[in-house]
Amino acid sequence: SKIMGTILGSIAVGVLIGYPFGGITYDLLGKAAPFHILSVLCLFTLIMQLATLDLTVRHHSSSIVVEDGGSRWWPLLTNRLILIIVGAIWISTSAMSILEPCLPLWMMSMLHPKKWQL
Repeated sequence: SKIMGTILGSIAVGVLIGYPFGGITYDLLGKAAPFHILSVLCLFTLIMQLATLDLTVRHHSSSIVVEDGGSRWWPLLTNRLILIIVGAIWISTSAMSILEPCLPLWMMSMLHPKKWQL
């Protein structure tokens, strides 16, 4: 539950910070600026992970036994905890993805905003 809370909190922080960040950088620096800044941040994160993570592979016994040639997804798809976490993440992100395209249409019909306010 701690991991699920961290993931859902990260989604919320991304929504709270991402939209204003994109709007401000678009307004001040241009249409491509948010994407350039995010690509630099992703590259920086990748470089830092490669520099700091231990990339050696350690073999240890596992409680999940996979036959040769078998699918490694099936044990994950039958794990109840993983399915609950995936469902919670799916529901939380689908709410935003459903509301996001409908909100401007609702605003135009109910509030009659000017074009720059959309």
